[in-house]
Amino acid sequence: MMTLFAESAKHLKKGKTARYTKYAFASGEVACTLQANVRGKGSRVIANITPDPASFFEVLALHQLLKDREASTITLVLPYLSYAREDRSTDNAQASLGLMVAEHLRATGANISVLDLHSQKVLKALGGRATEITAIPLLAKEVGKLGPVDVVVAPDNGAVHRAGRFAKELPGSPRIATIIKTRPAPGTAKAGKLTGKVKGAHCVIVDDMIDTGGTIAEAVRLLTKHGAKSIRVAVTHGIFSKNAKARLASLPVTAIFVTNSLPQKPHKKFVIVDISGLLT
Repeated sequence: MMTLFAESAKHLKKGKTARYTKYAFASGEVACTLQANVRGKGSRVIANITPDPASFFEVLALHQLLKDREASTITLVLPYLSYAREDRSTDNAQASLGLMVAEHLRATGANISVLDLHSQKVLKALGGRATEITAIPLLAKEVGKLGPVDVVVAPDNGAVHRAGRFAKELPGSPRIATIIKTRPAPGTAKAGKLTGKVKGAHCVIVDDMIDTGGTIAEAVRLLTKHGAKSIRVAVTHGIFSKNAKARLASLPVTAIFVTNSLPQKPHKKFVIVDISGLLT
């Protein structure tokens, strides 16, 4: 199996990989060349599609490079797929860019593996050759090292299924609690009603990603208000926009567990969980 690591995933690089060269013409057009012989061989591209559109173009370019070099099969392994939250057209006529990205990836005809995708609509749009892999067992194992969990908390309705899957990976059959979240404005989260008892309980908040940290901060506030004994946080994708890390580090939580699907720097209270083994 030949593997190409895109620039967006170099932090995950492990083992033997094929080398490719990327350069630009005077006009600014990008070109890619490959030194390794992949003809008749199974090949894969490991790449994050980040908010920068250039990362999306690079995935398509590397797929074309392997196709032109007659690789027998091509698999796109996407630890992080940006735009997955944009899976519907909104009232203000915002485009469903997540579906657009998925449809272009599906059109390559490649096999696709994506890690803990935010939207099942986007997963469906990726087509029948797409599979979702999950970091939930890895995260649950690390969370469990800090002691028992009594309650797994979904910070909104969209995370209920994930919370249930997470609870199954923990001993003791933890209960599930759900926070009813509202968004009074884009990028602003407000925790409302809590369903489930957390008083005196060791809790873990589970979600697929942290962006600004607003949802998690509101969840921690509500759990503290209802008497949770301790709080841990576990997410797959750490985006941490602006001052999110500092904001989260100041919260009354024991630890925040996050994978390295995106590059992460060491920080107090943060436990980085390696996902490299899931991508092979």
